[in-house]
Amino acid sequence: NKINTTKFGYGQMENIGNYLKACTSIGLKDTDLFDTPDLYDEKNINLVINNIHVLAKFVEKWEDYTGPKIGDSKQVKTLFSESLDMNNIDSLLAEEGKPIESPTQEQQEILDWVNKQLQKASPPTSIANLSADFKTGIKLLILTKVLPKV
Repeated sequence: NKINTTKFGYGQMENIGNYLKACTSIGLKDTDLFDTPDLYDEKNINLVINNIHVLAKFVEKWEDYTGPKIGDSKQVKTLFSESLDMNNIDSLLAEEGKPIESPTQEQQEILDWVNKQLQKASPPTSIANLSADFKTGIKLLILTKVLPKV
């Protein structure tokens, strides 16, 4: 699928939808996906993080996969799971393009896995923040293009 580089919401939501279709086409279950608003409107970033983790574990099982591996899913923490403070929720979200302050080891592991995959792109790219950098859907689609069998 073509990557839509528009700054308009409809194109960005289309990118996210195309990423989700690619996940389904490689064999991820519907229960492993998130809905477009979960990312685009930041309604449930936890589901987005879970999807990336499931994707990582899924591609590790491919016979010809030789890329980076990610830790045990039982140890994955979400952006909000450890330090959610209802009075300070905005401080948990970083500004667009800037890293989250003090990510947990598990969050950093997911970022590292994604960035190792994105380095295979032409030109190589990276992310610093799961919600802000994936919101347009562009980096998600690039991720699916660098994985074998997608």
